[in-house]
Amino acid sequence: MKRIYSLLIALAVICSLSASALAAETSTPEPSGAPKSEDIKMILDEMQTNFDALSDKEKEEIYKIGDNITEQYISLVEKYADFGILSEDEATKLTEMLGERNEKMQENGRMLGGFFPPPHSPKSVEKSAD
Repeated sequence: MKRIYSLLIALAVICSLSASALAAETSTPEPSGAPKSEDIKMILDEMQTNFDALSDKEKEEIYKIGDNITEQYISLVEKYADFGILSEDEATKLTEMLGERNEKMQENGRMLGGFFPPPHSPKSVEKSAD
């Protein structure tokens, strides 16, 4: 009888250790390496606050660079259309969207940055069609 109780206790201990090890394994999320959307929003908000603190001359320098980048994106989209990667209609929509976005960001005093899908991505085309 003692032997049976000893075996039952040993079995219970083994089961509880296995269960706790399994629980620890499944409850610990694997780090994905990708930042969470709340983290991204916090970073962008802080960056916008820092941008707002710039002088008008400093903002103008940044906007000038943004204008050059927008011109380069437009050239890229036009080249895609020339080579048949995009249709003329898609290219027109994208170039209009790029120009409008750049103008609106400057009018609203928003920071320019690369925190959006590339202008030639399918998601951008779908959003502009809506």
